[in-house]
Amino acid sequence: MRVNVYAEEMTERVEIISKEIDGNQFTGLRFYLELPCTVNGENVSGPFMHRPGGDDSAAVTFWGKRDLRTVLRLALQMLDKHYRAKLPQPVFLDAGGGDIYAGRSREAVIAFMRENVEDFDESLVKEVPGTLKMLGSDENGEPAGAMVSLEDEYGESEDPELICTTNT
Repeated sequence: MRVNVYAEEMTERVEIISKEIDGNQFTGLRFYLELPCTVNGENVSGPFMHRPGGDDSAAVTFWGKRDLRTVLRLALQMLDKHYRAKLPQPVFLDAGGGDIYAGRSREAVIAFMRENVEDFDESLVKEVPGTLKMLGSDENGEPAGAMVSLEDEYGESEDPELICTTNT
């Protein structure tokens, strides 16, 4: 069976549901859908309320016998790889003192450094390979302990940023 759900039908309404059958616990991830339509010349969408308090919106539920996260992670990894391939390869530049900046173009990174690096001297800038390893950081920018490549640390960002500093 194939099910097609189009982007304009998807919502941010998602819920985790569970049920027990014959002593086995099943967990599902339900994505609610809204059918877009035109009313008085305006495009609108919303839940299907059959009667007040009676939400009969369409939904798609993915059920898992075991840990549903495994297959969902695989799907997200595939999407990450797909979208990453469409981005220009990042450029990594050393500002001259060991701090490494990244961005999607040399021009964008240089402009960012001009604004953010004190006593910036473009003649000292050199490109470094994205495969260069650095100490990774967590979501707060704190050292995370594992060595990662500059490419992995920069990820899918499209904005220039400082990704590695030797100043502690």
